[in-house]
Amino acid sequence: MTQRTHGGRSRHAVLAAIAAAAFLAIPAAVADAVPGPFNHVGLVQPYTFHPGCGGGPIDPINVVWFGNPSVSLVSYGLEAFVGWTHNDNTSPFTLFGTLTDHQATEQIESPCVQESTHRADDTPLANRNHVRLFRTTTSVGGPVYVVGDAHHDQNVFGNLNCTTGEILPVKHKSSDFNGPRDIIYRAWAAHGPGRVHKDFWGNTRRLRQCDGTRVASDGNVAVMRG
Repeated sequence: MTQRTHGGRSRHAVLAAIAAAAFLAIPAAVADAVPGPFNHVGLVQPYTFHPGCGGGPIDPINVVWFGNPSVSLVSYGLEAFVGWTHNDNTSPFTLFGTLTDHQATEQIESPCVQESTHRADDTPLANRNHVRLFRTTTSVGGPVYVVGDAHHDQNVFGNLNCTTGEILPVKHKSSDFNGPRDIIYRAWAAHGPGRVHKDFWGNTRRLRQCDGTRVASDGNVAVMRG
């Protein structure tokens, strides 16, 4: 049941309004620095990798926030605008991060950077929409960006190749990249501080999943003011 405030608005709407005000507090001159292709936001490749950066690509980077946002501010926006409130790093279902499926990005300033946090619309036991968030920059003291790998986690049972580090009876594969990206994009367009568009990065590789299926992004990235 929707929780109501005395003013009649839902709790979600109040959180969205607070988050939008926080994003708008960023100086306009900073927020106008809209990024271009992936190397412009400090990435060497537009994919995540596991384990570390020595393995093959896992997920395409498909969401970007510009305007010198912090990871915590983007995380709050995902909770308030999108409703993705679950964090694997603090979840009892991953023993408070001990069993979290970590991935990394190869960055210009740092060779291999693990995600800062997660947000999802459900726990690792469920089919869910999920994103890992990474802080990036192109140079020391340069603009800061937050990038992510929005995807749909689908449960896989009984396949020993699907070892993601989560609860042992339940393994995940990515079944969709475009849909979860667009959920974030539409929510940010409706409730966020404005300035949303899509860039084509070309990261369309058909990525092999643990059960042998392959999934590809359409190569478009949601670019949002953060």
